[in-house]
Amino acid sequence: AVSMACPVYMEYYKVNNAISHHTKDFENVSEGALVLRRGQVFTINIRFRERLFDLNKDRLILYFDFGKSPSVPKGTKGLLRVNGPNRGGLPAHQFTWHTKDVRLVESDDLMLEIYIPANVPVGLWKCYGEAYYSDGQERPRFEKVPFTCEQPMYVLFNPWCQDDVVYMADEMWREECILNESGIMWGGTCKSTKGRCWVYGQFDKVILPSCEHVLSCSGIDDSQRGDPVEVCRIISQMVNSSDDDGIVQPCWDGNYKDGTTPAKWTGSCKILEEYKSTGWKPVKYGQCWVFAGMVTTICRALGIPCRPVTNFISAHDTNKTLTVDKYFDVFGEKIEGGPAGDVFDSVWNYHVWNECYMRRTDLPAGNDGWQVIDATPQRQSAGMYRCGPASVKAVFRGDTGLNHDTGFVFSEVNADILHWQEDEQSDWGFSLLKCLKYKIGAKILTKLPDKLIQDKKVCYEDIVHSYKPKEGTHQERLAVLTAMRGSQIFQQYMDQMKKLEGCSDVLLDLSDIEAVPIGDQFIVTLKMKNTSDDPRTVAGTITVNAIDYTETRSVLIKKDRVFMELVGQQETEILLYVKPEDYIDKMIDDNIKVYAVMSVKETHQMWCEEDDLVIEKPSIKFETQEVPKLGQQCDITLKILNPLDIPLTNCLLAVEAPGLMPRKSIDIQNIEPKRTEFIREKMLPVKLGEKRIVATFSSSELQDISGTFSVNVVE
Repeated sequence: AVSMACPVYMEYYKVNNAISHHTKDFENVSEGALVLRRGQVFTINIRFRERLFDLNKDRLILYFDFGKSPSVPKGTKGLLRVNGPNRGGLPAHQFTWHTKDVRLVESDDLMLEIYIPANVPVGLWKCYGEAYYSDGQERPRFEKVPFTCEQPMYVLFNPWCQDDVVYMADEMWREECILNESGIMWGGTCKSTKGRCWVYGQFDKVILPSCEHVLSCSGIDDSQRGDPVEVCRIISQMVNSSDDDGIVQPCWDGNYKDGTTPAKWTGSCKILEEYKSTGWKPVKYGQCWVFAGMVTTICRALGIPCRPVTNFISAHDTNKTLTVDKYFDVFGEKIEGGPAGDVFDSVWNYHVWNECYMRRTDLPAGNDGWQVIDATPQRQSAGMYRCGPASVKAVFRGDTGLNHDTGFVFSEVNADILHWQEDEQSDWGFSLLKCLKYKIGAKILTKLPDKLIQDKKVCYEDIVHSYKPKEGTHQERLAVLTAMRGSQIFQQYMDQMKKLEGCSDVLLDLSDIEAVPIGDQFIVTLKMKNTSDDPRTVAGTITVNAIDYTETRSVLIKKDRVFMELVGQQETEILLYVKPEDYIDKMIDDNIKVYAVMSVKETHQMWCEEDDLVIEKPSIKFETQEVPKLGQQCDITLKILNPLDIPLTNCLLAVEAPGLMPRKSIDIQNIEPKRTEFIREKMLPVKLGEKRIVATFSSSELQDISGTFSVNVVE
């Protein structure tokens, strides 16, 4: 009889493997999980009992299974013959499971170095094995003894491996886009940008199990989960809840009573904790930066280099004309929905999407590098609310036919804004007032790597020239007009552009206001000059509206009807005063839109201009009295100013600081007018290095106040 000796212990060297695989920061490692990257070797030790394992006589086979129906041909099963005939199975190369080293240690331990193929599916794998013990005869019989790896085994993409399609050579960007746990996304307006800090928290213990759930429930084939193009496309679909039980439910109507106001979130972890604890029900609510923050978290956790990107003055072209059309009546007031109520084009002050870095083996050469994915549910792509990945290089060239959704991204950064006004003399009832050719995609910002920020005065980079040629160049206009040729209104557009070149002897100019501190008055100024020697009659409307950042909701703040008779060569100006009491109780976000629409009676000259401005709110300030030390409690003070002439009520402060303190929400007493509230909190640093604190504040009277602070934890 064969004396059975079975493996009794498998040592996975979780920490050592995690260090070499750049996964040591994952909290799952300290809880027993093996977190590895493909395209790299990991080490395990198998200890036997009762009898020694004889490498020359006995046999050992390891299996690695992925998904519902593991299959070697599909790449979802790894079969590894550790020793004996056909050792290693398939010939060893970068896309097969194989052992790099097999040796006995201290006579009863078998040490294995195992290579994970650089193209395997990413997610949760199962490891098990079979030991076959020989009876020692010339024609031996073998006794099979199965064993299983009980710990979870996650395999991730590997941007450090040149054989992986997500390989990123730039060390600074790789560290930023994989390992940085927090970052900044930009909002506000093109003229007055505002940073919004976000804790990605990709190493939190809730992240990897949540990623696994999302991907396994998404409908993606297990064999496709090694392809970052397919994985990113699914992520852009599953982060929003518009088609399925995705992670975050969108809301732009301002009614957040049964959920969390998007501006109150400080990071992704709390959202995923709620998603998991409610049985994977969508979490209420999110807007574009929430979706982008969540995408960044998931991609970085899975090993796909990812960064959020903000496009300022972002076009939402619903009818694929590469134009955003706005309509005004004869009095200069905007017609919502256009003349037939079926035009839903819009221009967002800003829109945040993501870029992921990879080789595009599915596209012709010249499309590798940064790829746009967008989880904000704006439109359907192949029947689902998702967008991308679209090659940024293809967007630059105007190569709109390439997968996926390149044409939509092209329009977001290149569309023309057309202003139309009712005109009885026009064949179809409207004439073109103005074409804004160079307004859309004015800036495209992303955060610089931490190491670069230390040497620069700003912490962002404007990457607009990676998306399109310089505005106004022949190359840029040619790309847009070529793309427009397929649209139904192209000829109409060209005819109207010629009409714009008609008589315009009255010069009009609308003041450009960048930002107004909340509680201050501001003045809208319209200058006009009659450059002819004949009298001119100018009539129209100036409107000031509070809007949300997508311009889908608006509240009228003030309106002024203009009627001005100008003699030859006369100059004058119209002043519209907007006081704090006019706008404070009407604000939706921080944004105000000014429209001025004018016409000249004698020449039929028509003119329109618009201006965006931001109402600036104070940020949360931070103060520490000592240098934070590892494992030692210290204080931090948060300071919140009430800039208004009324008290702030129902005050809530949310704080998130990975490695420094637990996430918490704090109810605060009413803050009196013009007073500063001081909140003292305790920190207990558990990780060395630079750590970031992110806080948001809201009240019934004032929302979307935020702040961030960095500390360097020392020993």
